Amino acid sequence: MENIDMRIDVTNPSNEMLNGVNQISHIKGCNFTAPDLPNIPSFSIIGQDRQNYFISMKDIYDLHLPDGMPFGFYWKFYCPRLTKDTDLDIFMAIYPKDNTNPRSIRLSGSYEVVSEHGTRLVRLDKVVPIYH
Repeated sequence: MENIDMRIDVTNPSNEMLNGVNQISHIKGCNFTAPDLPNIPSFSIIGQDRQNYFISMKDIYDLHLPDGMPFGFYWKFYCPRLTKDTDLDIFMAIYPKDNTNPRSIRLSGSYEVVSEHGTRLVRLDKVVPIYH
């Protein structure tokens, strides 16, 4: 498989939030990224120099969370290549509001299968069970 471009979503967003996703396998080039920042309007403050300054939520996140927002309803995953003999072990931290164990996640996206007949794009949208 090549060019694996997936999104991992919680299946019950009213009760669950992904607090982090990463791999245990240490496969080079495979990256997990947190969701984009919410579009929250900026606000202004007056500094000690009596100047007006505009601060956005992105500014606040950049100051306190330099590696990106650590939570959200989904995370993105990209990997340039996985061979058929490679296991990709993923670790997810899911926070359920009601202290129940989440039972599934949704994987959606695409990957390419390369064979002697050429390259074929495969799309995926599947609910997958979580093993605790």
